[in-house]
Amino acid sequence: MGRSRTTRIELGLAHASTLDTARVIMTVVLPLATRGVILRRPPVVALAERLDLDRRAVHLLQRLRARYGPGPLRLRVPGRSVALVLSPEGVQQVLSGSPEPFAVANREKRGALSHFQPHGVLVSHGQLRADRRQVNEDVLDSHRPVHRLAEAIAAKVLEEARPLLPDGSSSSLAWDEFATTWWRAVRRVVLGDATRNDHELTDLLAQLRAELLRQQAAHRVGGAARREGNDQAHRPVRIVARLCVRRPRHERRGDRQRAQEHTARNAFT
Repeated sequence: MGRSRTTRIELGLAHASTLDTARVIMTVVLPLATRGVILRRPPVVALAERLDLDRRAVHLLQRLRARYGPGPLRLRVPGRSVALVLSPEGVQQVLSGSPEPFAVANREKRGALSHFQPHGVLVSHGQLRADRRQVNEDVLDSHRPVHRLAEAIAAKVLEEARPLLPDGSSSSLAWDEFATTWWRAVRRVVLGDATRNDHELTDLLAQLRAELLRQQAAHRVGGAARREGNDQAHRPVRIVARLCVRRPRHERRGDRQRAQEHTARNAFT
């Protein structure tokens, strides 16, 4: 978790030695980055499992906690202010101290998400971040103990998950089978029942994430989303329906303006 660049409050955090910082980078950071931050690389993930890299990382973090305390632990990274969370208490401290002094929209997160969520809360600052977070909390019913659509969502998830329950013939679950079922449930909950078998839409999203928004794939995903938007069935159970009506007005106006500009450009190309 990065420290905010706009504040320099001294939090009294312990500082890791240069050697321990290097160990964290080599044992924790690089293996995670190599496996893929946005989209996992299956061959690298398989290699990491064979080498048991997660166990090594956990052991290192346990040693650091024993040596420096529960953290967060400041790492010695030139030109950066970076803290490593080592305990549940540290997680709470960072979350309660975001976005100041612990930055939410740090450099790595902006680089990873700016292509796919340029208007996302995690890459926003100041009042704009506050407005967007309020939209998210409204859509997710954060003020309620249970989401108003919980019953319908749970029914859809159970319906999709039931075929995966063991029937006595097998005690294993293949990843491909699980992933297919998972994304069916996601599409039904977020976009509606009409997209249950729209595997192409999910595949295109993965393609975009892997290829950093190649223009042709972006247009195809946009077209698929617009086609789905014409279907009015099961609208009350679609999370996206709640999101569309709760986005800040200035952002909706900006979307219309960008769409008009895009249409004008295409008219002359």
